[in-house]
Amino acid sequence: MRRFLGKLVSFGSSTVINLTVNILSIPALVHVVGPADWAGIVVAQSIAGIAGVIVGFGWNLTGPSMIAAAAPELRRGQLQNSVRIRGLLFLVIAPIAVAVAVLLTGLNPLAAALVTLGYLLQPLGAVWYFVGQSQPLRVLGLDTLPRAAGVVVGVVAAALTSSVIAYALVVLALGLCGLVASYAVALHGAPRPAPFTWAAAAAEMRSQRYAVVTAGTANLYGGTPPILAGWFVPDAVEPLALAYRLYTAIMNALLPFLQVFQGWIPAAGPTLQRRRLTIAVWAAGSIGAVVGTTAAAAIPFAGWVLSGGAIEVGADLAVPVGVAVGAVVVTQIVGLACLTLIGRARTVAQGAVLGATVGLSAMVVLSAMAGGGGLLWGLAFAELLVAAYQVIGFIRWLRATRS
Repeated sequence: MRRFLGKLVSFGSSTVINLTVNILSIPALVHVVGPADWAGIVVAQSIAGIAGVIVGFGWNLTGPSMIAAAAPELRRGQLQNSVRIRGLLFLVIAPIAVAVAVLLTGLNPLAAALVTLGYLLQPLGAVWYFVGQSQPLRVLGLDTLPRAAGVVVGVVAAALTSSVIAYALVVLALGLCGLVASYAVALHGAPRPAPFTWAAAAAEMRSQRYAVVTAGTANLYGGTPPILAGWFVPDAVEPLALAYRLYTAIMNALLPFLQVFQGWIPAAGPTLQRRRLTIAVWAAGSIGAVVGTTAAAAIPFAGWVLSGGAIEVGADLAVPVGVAVGAVVVTQIVGLACLTLIGRARTVAQGAVLGATVGLSAMVVLSAMAGGGGLLWGLAFAELLVAAYQVIGFIRWLRATRS
């Protein structure tokens, strides 16, 4: 237990830094560039998040457990294989994401392009590799600090120049520095990789099919509220963008729990693994209930403080966000730390497809009926549905494997 808590604190340090910087950057950016351009940045981030699903191709989901379970001598080869594939995907997807951001964000075209590229670098990173290796200090030094510095220095640059472009350029530059440093450390002394072949790349991508379906469909409904708001409830874009930004900040704050469980469960070996899986599922429900309730209660006040009173986030937005947060805690731990480890990635993918199918429809219909609050209730309903599907899948596995 002491080691578990130690890892939680170590991974949590990265999250605390990210959370602090991202939360404090909200009032700073709203003040410096104005609510409209700040909302445009949030939309660009959402577009980059959706495009990043294809670039990351599921390694951020399955990678930590895969690396933790692999023999040490094979781990860097797995990282090398993934980065070659992800690099090619980035070259294809980045221009499309930039074009969409230019059309939808309302930002200066160059600013929209730079913001999108800056956040699209993240799925190219090696964080999942360091998590699987249980190396929280490398996550901190090679990913968290460069990205946090990019936001802080970017806000200062925007304040000095009154330009979103300056902010985006700094975020992109320091994100690129962190990316290069991550691979310099992760692959230092690694043997020369096997020659690239399209057949090997295709086989590697096939092995990730359930992970990318899961990530793609989850982001399809989980990452689209700010984009859909611009189409269906344009009057609510700014408060919804702030509520959504707080939602993503809370989810990022909870990543240490997922990261620790992804390393802790397989480390037990076959004898204790079943017991740890059950503990993780119960913990997911408990953590989700507490965090979701707290989020629903705190978001209105947090939104008022962070926007300096410029944007009001009411209970109609905060309550569905709290419900969604609680459900996502369950889906992350049960789906990514438990089901993928026991060979039930297909169940995770099926749940995500179900959530996307129902969630997108619900968001469109409910936004027409109840505005921004209805849109977020559609998101909450989708997340609850996915959580229930995953828990049922885990219970079925327990019964099927009972000795």
